[in-house]
Amino acid sequence: MSAFPVDGDGRVDVLACMQDPPTMDDPYPLYAWLRENSPVHPNPTGGVYFISRHQEARLVMRDPAFRSLTREELRAKQPRIGRSRTLQNFLAGITNTNRPEHTRLRRAMSPFFTPQAVEALRGTAQRWCDRLFDPVVARLRDGQSVDLHTEVTAPLAVQVMAELIGVPEADRSSLAPLVSRTLGAAHPTADDTALREADEATLAIEEYFTGLAAERRLRPRADAVSALASGSGGGGGSGGGGDGGAALGQAELINMLWGLWMAGSDSTAAAMDNATLEVIRFPRAARAALADPDGEKAAGFVEECLRHEPPIWMAASQLVPVQDVELAGTTIPRGAGVHVLIGSVNRDPAVFPDPDRFDPARGAPGYLTFGEGIHRCVGAGLARMEIAVYLSRLHAHLPGLVLAGPPVRRRKATQRSFDRLPVALPTDPAVRPAAPRQTPRHLSKESERA
Repeated sequence: MSAFPVDGDGRVDVLACMQDPPTMDDPYPLYAWLRENSPVHPNPTGGVYFISRHQEARLVMRDPAFRSLTREELRAKQPRIGRSRTLQNFLAGITNTNRPEHTRLRRAMSPFFTPQAVEALRGTAQRWCDRLFDPVVARLRDGQSVDLHTEVTAPLAVQVMAELIGVPEADRSSLAPLVSRTLGAAHPTADDTALREADEATLAIEEYFTGLAAERRLRPRADAVSALASGSGGGGGSGGGGDGGAALGQAELINMLWGLWMAGSDSTAAAMDNATLEVIRFPRAARAALADPDGEKAAGFVEECLRHEPPIWMAASQLVPVQDVELAGTTIPRGAGVHVLIGSVNRDPAVFPDPDRFDPARGAPGYLTFGEGIHRCVGAGLARMEIAVYLSRLHAHLPGLVLAGPPVRRRKATQRSFDRLPVALPTDPAVRPAAPRQTPRHLSKESERA
């Protein structure tokens, strides 16, 4: 227990662990300790419980005995929410709503993420992949190192989401940097300065989408903002139109566009960055799977990346029991906050044999990276497509990629995302390079097993 941050009474503080650099880099020893010793963990700070095993996680996510906190409840628990427009926006999003409001908001959003809608964006993802990779490949082949996060994965995620929403290409470069500034408010240690900077970015995004929605009401196009602003739902007649329950008010419209821009830009980039690390750690498995980018092995590789190294610490939605609930011998009192630790439940040995082993052939059924129940991520199909397209291009353009230094992770409350991901090509591609000196603990143990 002494390996992890504890409070004055010697109790493990998971929230403190999430700010501890060694645990940020390698949370899996903490997860293993929690599953074994405290699967429903009453955290000594924050007034929350952390769920680390798969069985209890699925129950919490699916059982109607657990619901999202209302905005009033969250404001009472966290007074700083009343001082921050950004935090209020997070609360107004679909992840913090219950039925029937949740059903109505999801119905408005879902048509843009159908299999047909996702497939229509595949060409966009492929074109932007090639456009972003071309200059990067040239520099790498000249012996330079490149930050793959800032030059490929982050802009790729932005471009695909911008295409879905309908943000003109000329506006994307100025709108994209606002995401990281806004997300700074979500960290538990965010001070008044961080909240103020986040709110400035939030207001800029809201003003932009307010103007864009007004313009598209006059001159609609085949994109999400036009469909949502006109109240038709699901652009291009793909569904949602004519269902009066899907219409959005102006505040809901702007919040939904704000939320799409946040999640689609940041979460998917984090998933691609983590998948990049899996390619570097497990080159033999990557070569075998990605040689046929449209085959089952490639799809299995994507699924295993999402299970083995998910881009999030914990589910975004904080749930509460409507009455006292006993789980794994621990009573969670009515109204207490509950968070599911996604990275832990995805490596629960009761569900995934030898869970620390990266095995694209396992198929990873049952992993919870995209959530479960009514809060399952509506954009899961789009994220999978983007990751698959990106990995196919990475394999084709940059075989033998290695880390040029330690990745720099961003300190965030829910996501394991990156500020930098430096890579290089080995000087002799025929020789497998040694692992970087600062490779995290769990990487050095696992890399040779694939």
